[in-house]
Amino acid sequence: AGLPTIPLKILHDKPWHLVDSNHKKTLFLQQVKLQLKLDNISIHHQRIENFPPQKFHTIVSRAFTSAKNFFELTRHLGQAHTTWLAM
Repeated sequence: AGLPTIPLKILHDKPWHLVDSNHKKTLFLQQVKLQLKLDNISIHHQRIENFPPQKFHTIVSRAFTSAKNFFELTRHLGQAHTTWLAM
């Protein structure tokens, strides 16, 4: 849980939203956030397809589905110049 976004957050101090449907993983991420004193990071316990529409510059996934499904499930979160990164 938290890879690759936690290291990206440490390297790039900008707002991040971490979304996971697994409650245990989101609890772990909350603990990491507190322990590392990471500001500007939001952790959401929900499925990505149900995440409220917003427009992000970059969307990152760590192998939760095929690249095609990843794009389809997150299309509502992108914009014209969004970069999708699939690990």
